[in-house]
Amino acid sequence: MSKLRMALIFGGVSNEYETSLLAAASIIDNIDTEEYETICIGITKKGRWLYYPGTSEDIRNDTWHENPDCTSVVISPDPNRKGIIKIEDGEVSVYRVDVIFPVLYGKNGEDGTIAGILRTSGIPFVGSDLMASAACMDKTYTRTVLGYNGPAIELAPYGEAWQINKEPIDTDYQKWLAIQMEWLPKIITCDPSEIDANFAAFQAEIKPYSEIYANFMHEEILKQVYPERYE
Repeated sequence: MSKLRMALIFGGVSNEYETSLLAAASIIDNIDTEEYETICIGITKKGRWLYYPGTSEDIRNDTWHENPDCTSVVISPDPNRKGIIKIEDGEVSVYRVDVIFPVLYGKNGEDGTIAGILRTSGIPFVGSDLMASAACMDKTYTRTVLGYNGPAIELAPYGEAWQINKEPIDTDYQKWLAIQMEWLPKIITCDPSEIDANFAAFQAEIKPYSEIYANFMHEEILKQVYPERYE
């Protein structure tokens, strides 16, 4: 039985570039070589697409793009070709592939960008299609779609308890609520590249109150962040 030719795409113009390299290297190391012939396509941090014929170890340590045998490559948008186009020394060659496995994370990968390119190629690919990728990448749209088509999706509680505080709200508690009201919507809906910075700022600001109120999130937060759920 002939092998399936799989184009594995890794790297990308994304703040999760390194994560992609580790994942791709692991796939290459563990894929069944009796069933699949793997063609590796790397995308540099600056967005250059390169055919890469080297080892998984060089992908893992991010020296893959230094390989002298790397050549420019693109995915053919022509569904009649169903392949990749290598460009080397002015010569163009087309290699048909049976399936594409995009191992890309974050922007320009999981956000539907690559799915749109692959859809036009007519080549079967691993992962969600354009609409699902885009909706799941942008958490604002994720919550809108889920909320419209199913049960309400709310913020997760801290700790194990989910309760409403019946005691008088003191000044510290009001401050604790205000910090969450300010930062949690930002963290949920911000650009992926801003998550780490926003979460760090949130942690620093709420730290003085976290030991006192760490076991629950007051329902008042949910009422103010998502008032339509409580009408």
